[in-house]
Amino acid sequence: MTCVVGIRTGAKVLVAGDSIGTNRATSDTRVDPKVFAAGPLAFGHTTSFRWGQIAQFYTLPALATGDDSPARGDDLYEWAVTRFVPKLRADLSEHGWLKKEQEREEGGRAILAVAGRLFTVHSDFQIAEIADDYTAVGSGAEVALGALFARIGIDRVRPPQPRQAQAAAELAICAAVRHSAYVRPPILTVWTGRLS
Repeated sequence: MTCVVGIRTGAKVLVAGDSIGTNRATSDTRVDPKVFAAGPLAFGHTTSFRWGQIAQFYTLPALATGDDSPARGDDLYEWAVTRFVPKLRADLSEHGWLKKEQEREEGGRAILAVAGRLFTVHSDFQIAEIADDYTAVGSGAEVALGALFARIGIDRVRPPQPRQAQAAAELAICAAVRHSAYVRPPILTVWTGRLS
């Protein structure tokens, strides 16, 4: 289930996602979002709405304003690895969603945007910084990545403008809706804020 895309526009990142919840046999259009933002952070999740809810209501608000929030001059990749991941893991554990097998912890897949930087969070909690100006996760990711490449990736020398990013995100998710049984509208979008 799910298609979440992230598009870097320079100083900000757009994160967009669909609204379906499915168990592969049945589906519901959900009102609770797969994408959300707090301060300079934006997040879009796949896997389970529960792990997304923990990130939305515990992890992001604490990291957007607390002592561990990202600031100008921080290495944001290092911040994501050393501040974001430990806080997310602790919140998942405290609220009963962290999966642990043979001393290995597992979460879900997500897009994390911090100000103008774009990362993916993998189920083993590795952080990958994306070299392209766009990425996608979820069951509709392959279709969305093709649409994003066709719309903004060919011969791109600088990031797309915000309106181009908005149109590209909507097109990518619409392509995934058309070609995936597990992606459905409405499409929700959020933007990162600036670092303080």
